[in-house]
Amino acid sequence: MTQQYLVGELSLLLGQLHTARANEASAVEVARLRQRAETGPPSGLASVVMRALEVAGCVCSDSLTRGDAAAFVRQASIGAELWEFAVGAGLLEERWVQHTYTGRGSAVALDGRGGLEPPTGGP
Repeated sequence: MTQQYLVGELSLLLGQLHTARANEASAVEVARLRQRAETGPPSGLASVVMRALEVAGCVCSDSLTRGDAAAFVRQASIGAELWEFAVGAGLLEERWVQHTYTGRGSAVALDGRGGLEPPTGGP
């Protein structure tokens, strides 16, 4: 995939997430991420995707808390599309999973190491 395609597809998915947001704070964060994806270096796309997945998880959680099942389904679908795109584009490793949310997103590796960047080296 070309870098232009990756940026364009990521921008499209972030635009969908922006439309499906749960609150104004998440809208501002998604808009900031979209700008980073469109104007930042290609090497920064993985961190943009990780943060976008965290935001998607938070807005899903907010929708569940409010009892808005329709918003949750829409947001979860966008989050799943974002995840599949990122794995297919090689921006994230499939073994990374989105973890539970406690008001702020977090991601952990299946081997127990935490962080926003995939671990390097062996297990």
